[in-house]
Amino acid sequence: MRAQSVRSTDGRRPCRRRPVVTLLLLAVGLLATGVLPLVARADHVRPVQNDDPAAVVEAYAAAVNAGDLAAILALYANDAVHIALPTADGSAGVCLGKEQFRLWYEQSVANQDRLAVVEDTLTVTGDRVTFVARLASDPWRKLGIETLEADVEAVVADGRFTSHVVMLAPGSVRALLTALGTIPGAPAGAEPVSEPQHRR
Repeated sequence: MRAQSVRSTDGRRPCRRRPVVTLLLLAVGLLATGVLPLVARADHVRPVQNDDPAAVVEAYAAAVNAGDLAAILALYANDAVHIALPTADGSAGVCLGKEQFRLWYEQSVANQDRLAVVEDTLTVTGDRVTFVARLASDPWRKLGIETLEADVEAVVADGRFTSHVVMLAPGSVRALLTALGTIPGAPAGAEPVSEPQHRR
């Protein structure tokens, strides 16, 4: 499915998801630095009543795995910051507010994305939560990759994310590049490398 360029009512281009191949071209450059992350109007859906960031993460994972777009977006403040790296077009990868990251989650639901929090990685410090996510998506399955990992950091207030940063782990980017035959130094058609077990 080709991402459409859509402009919001204020003339700004909202954040969007791009095809895997395009995303990975930028990832090649990011590998050198070692740095590497779902809409209907959902205001009627109630946020998590428990302000515990861990409860918000649990509700988010359940909404993603159910493909429930309204429930996913209800877990974000209207002016939330959403950051997903690497980006496909070299932009900062920062979306401000639900209207800007609407297409991201529409595509996520269409791709039947699934998310699991890796055991013993979730840490809560005040309103901040960090964890490692194990992600699955149809485009990756078609490449023969069952799951990839990402480091996630979020801030929660009043039962909703106010910021959400997702960074695909370098080992996962290498696995994708290898599956596509585009990893530097790897022959085309090379077997995908296995994602290493989570770092403890």
